[in-house]
Amino acid sequence: MDDGDDLPRAWVPLPEIQARAGSAPQAQLQILARTPTGSGAARDVLARATESHAVPLTGAIVRVDTVDDLASTLAMLRGIFFGVGAITLTVGVIGVLNIGLASLRERAEELALRRALGARRSDVAILVLAESVLIGLLGAATAIAGATGLFHTLVPALWGSAGNVGFPLSAGFAGLAAGALAGLAGGAVPALRAARLPIATVMRA
Repeated sequence: MDDGDDLPRAWVPLPEIQARAGSAPQAQLQILARTPTGSGAARDVLARATESHAVPLTGAIVRVDTVDDLASTLAMLRGIFFGVGAITLTVGVIGVLNIGLASLRERAEELALRRALGARRSDVAILVLAESVLIGLLGAATAIAGATGLFHTLVPALWGSAGNVGFPLSAGFAGLAAGALAGLAGGAVPALRAARLPIATVMRA
């Protein structure tokens, strides 16, 4: 049965096991129960389950989950990934800023010509800012496409059937929003400089 475990398992109904084992079976069953509280509630749940199936409850109750440990580990991992994401976004903002400034030097005459032909300073600023946001969105979309491909290939390969989960769409939308914000932040300075270009720049070309 494909139950998410790494090892193959066969599940048989308890009445069939009892019918095949005979009147005096010698077997040991391990029962897993999911309870919201501690071992006291678990014993009650197990007692009712074993009583309904005529199976004596012997042995100790052992907690096998590690919810608390996993929660703290997940919180630590979220903090680490948040820090890495913040550093990556900062690098992205600097990259968009450098691209914008380099493009501004190359396009100074073009932007000044636009101003000379009647474009307002705000029009030039919006044009440069929109291009920077588009660069951020394209970078984020490329990264999301690559992450989706790796998610659907590496996760099942590493965790088997337990990794057959869908890619979180909320993370993709958050990545697009972060890319747009990075482009907006990185393009602010080039947009302001482009809006302040003197019209006389076109005369020097």
